[in-house]
Amino acid sequence: MKGLLKGIVSAALAVVFVVGITTCLKAATVQEVVLDQEMELMFPYDTEQEFILELRTAPGKSGYYTIELTSSVDVTISLRYDDKDLIGSRNGTNISYSEELNDGHYYTYRITGTSTSSYFSTVKVKVFYIDPLSPDVMEVNEQAFPDADFRNHVLTYYDIDGDMILSEDEIKHANVLEHAGFSFRDITGVKYLSSLQRISLNSNLLTSLDVSGMESLEYLSCTYGNKLETVDCSGCKNLKKIYFQGNEKLAKADISGCENLILINFNKGNLEKLDVSFCKNLEDLGFGDQPNIKEMDLSNNTKLKRVYCSNTKLDSLDLSNNGELEDLTCAHCGLTDLDLSYNPKLVELSCSDNALTFLDTSNCRALTEIYCEFNPFKDDTVYIPNRFVKHTTGSTYKYVVIEPTDWTFGGINWTEDHKATASYSCSKIDGYKLDLNMKVVRTYTPASCDKDGSDGYKATIASDIARDGIARDDSKTIDLPKTGHDWGDWKVTTKASVGKDGEETRICRNDTSHKQTRKIAALTPTPTDKPVVKPTAKPTKAPTKAASVTIKLDKSKADIICGKDLTLKATVKGTKQAVTWKSSDTKVATVDKNGKITAKMAGAVTVTATVAGKTATCKVTVLYKDVTNSKDFWFEPTNAMTAKGVVKGYDKQTKFKPANMCTRAQMVTFIWRLAGEPKPKTAKCKFSDVKKTDYFYKACLWGNENHIVEGYKDGTFGPQIVCARRHAVTFLWRLAGTPKPSSSKNKFKDVKKSDYFYTATLWASEKKILAGYSDGTFRPNGDCLRRQMVTFLYKYEKFVNDK
Repeated sequence: MKGLLKGIVSAALAVVFVVGITTCLKAATVQEVVLDQEMELMFPYDTEQEFILELRTAPGKSGYYTIELTSSVDVTISLRYDDKDLIGSRNGTNISYSEELNDGHYYTYRITGTSTSSYFSTVKVKVFYIDPLSPDVMEVNEQAFPDADFRNHVLTYYDIDGDMILSEDEIKHANVLEHAGFSFRDITGVKYLSSLQRISLNSNLLTSLDVSGMESLEYLSCTYGNKLETVDCSGCKNLKKIYFQGNEKLAKADISGCENLILINFNKGNLEKLDVSFCKNLEDLGFGDQPNIKEMDLSNNTKLKRVYCSNTKLDSLDLSNNGELEDLTCAHCGLTDLDLSYNPKLVELSCSDNALTFLDTSNCRALTEIYCEFNPFKDDTVYIPNRFVKHTTGSTYKYVVIEPTDWTFGGINWTEDHKATASYSCSKIDGYKLDLNMKVVRTYTPASCDKDGSDGYKATIASDIARDGIARDDSKTIDLPKTGHDWGDWKVTTKASVGKDGEETRICRNDTSHKQTRKIAALTPTPTDKPVVKPTAKPTKAPTKAASVTIKLDKSKADIICGKDLTLKATVKGTKQAVTWKSSDTKVATVDKNGKITAKMAGAVTVTATVAGKTATCKVTVLYKDVTNSKDFWFEPTNAMTAKGVVKGYDKQTKFKPANMCTRAQMVTFIWRLAGEPKPKTAKCKFSDVKKTDYFYKACLWGNENHIVEGYKDGTFGPQIVCARRHAVTFLWRLAGTPKPSSSKNKFKDVKKSDYFYTATLWASEKKILAGYSDGTFRPNGDCLRRQMVTFLYKYEKFVNDK
């Protein structure tokens, strides 16, 4: 029986496929086929099947046509002419055949094959045409392709028309590079083959490999037999699988920009580090037999299913974010701890020959096999989820089952930085308690001048993570009181003139959409009085000697809380004239004729008493209503930075609200003021959520052009997003010019070398800007409160600017 396949390729070119089966199987399915698109043929197990492929070329389209057959390893296929002369035969690999054909003719080929697996196997067939008028791109010579064997391979498989020049069409259809003949020593020139999707060069003699920027590449394998020392795959954004196992001298591998990788295999090499933090789709990771790798960050690889890391120098392995993990092999690493609380889907575990004293796999409820011999377990006991788990035959360990009913829930605890844990205790093990991290989702509504806001957090723990198998959640909300208006100075928008009113406005610093306007009264002309000439008195022959005048105040410094008052006492000698009083800034504090100072808003002023040309002064600090305790670590920083105009308060500058969270808009503004409010070089803002009317507009422009603050990938700045502690120290470090710390000693146990803020943290600690917490942590992800931020700024000014 035969089935007919027909396909119209284009107005200029048609290719018709006629597919038939020589054995008595079901007829081939009729389907349309388009040039350059794959057709799948199915071959049954242990029975040879034949398909007939008939090509019809369109009039005027003579030239080279290529037939590509791609199959898996479990099928044997062959391609023949219609007269059954063999063109090529392969077992489980590719056949690529090109032939110059005349236009307007029929050509018939036969494809036969047999599946060696227990079911059907698939062969993909694709036919494409090489246009003889396609522009030339690259001459295949020694300069472009220095390695003779690689150059011959290019000429054989990709120079279809044999003119020793690659055309655009030839490069376009060069999709696969496969060779395993122990002959390639150098593949310089491979980047000219920009359409390559698959490279497989196992068992060659390569010492280096550079395929950087090859954006079409999806598969790359260069394994045993090669002698690779360096690999550069950077910028291969569509790369999905890489295999480099067996290159024992491979010391440097750059895979940056390969964000779509799902499989990485670097087993058996000489790497010192491997960064996979950006590979968020990664499912398979192998970096075993790497004696120099001491740490691995898997926190961003939430889709990981398989990890092989045996024979490394890892002493710890954090798998708390790898809930999809199914297979873990980490033998002979020196691990002292292995927490599998967050890996409920783990099926197989091999952790033999480590330094583990405790192993609890009871929450790995899918576990079927465990191999953990040669570990110094306490009481020779290992804890498993059920009695059917397979383990090493003849082991002396006791395998104790812990079930969900053996756990007691102890409550949910919130930390200062809004993280939550669920507590459990186990009845089968004395003193065994766990605090499991919960997933926390934040809902933040900022407060405005006239509306309250809220900062909400909801913590959840799924049933497959909860030790008792019961899902739970908890919520907390922090009310954010409305900020009130913080009015700026009045600014004249229209000057008053004779007979015509003027106008002035002021804008709220908290919300620039709020504006007040008031009238300036029209000017009234006033006639000038006629001057009166008064004769000068005749001076006495001997003027009286003036008495010595002195004035002294009872205080030279004073702190006054906003809304309160204080009366200074002046002691005057040598005159009976009245003392006059003056404040250097009446917006901050006023003083009346009796020396009574009234505090208006937080800041610093100088009150001056004058009599008979003599003066005495008192430096007055007006305190915020909520920053009055001199023992608070933020007391001096808040007042100092307020006096310099770096930070400002709320409720008409009467409250600082030290416990409020500091936003990115506030942070960049504070830093800009600390730098002296420099004028930005650019007048155009690239962030879609920053407007010219925003109080932080100039600060944001300046901060971005000086690389102190950056935006997000969606083009926003996120002004209302709360600034984390790691952001704060990074901004200040950049403000200082990204200096290198003089010491590499890190005193914070929750800051790793791989963290982008690592250098900034060391520098800030060294400069006494950052102290950290008493438990030896920095808590980089914690929200930065206003009291913490103002202290950072104060210490920067003191220890970096020496002011």
